[in-house]
Amino acid sequence: MENLKGRLIEAISHMDEDSLRSVWYFIIDSVDASWDDIPTAQPDEWDLEISEEMKSNPECNDYVPADEAKRLLGLEDVATADDLAAHDAAVGEHRAGETVPHDAIDWG
Repeated sequence: MENLKGRLIEAISHMDEDSLRSVWYFIIDSVDASWDDIPTAQPDEWDLEISEEMKSNPECNDYVPADEAKRLLGLEDVATADDLAAHDAAVGEHRAGETVPHDAIDWG
């Protein structure tokens, strides 16, 4: 398939938030890796410069709690407990081989 990355970017640029969220959860559930699998890299000059800026600039030392950051970024309602439970149920069904035809879904 030619230019798969470009085609995926084009496709997701036209999706609504719910569809994007579904794709994101699919990706997360499909990747069979953990943070431990990511190789450690030595910082380059840019990394060291940014690190020094963070240490010396008092504005970089402000702590923002996660719930406040989510509120500021408009992300406080990204996924509710019900959303996560529904997602877990759907993943379980998918792994058990229970699927639904594409046209049976209201992509609204």
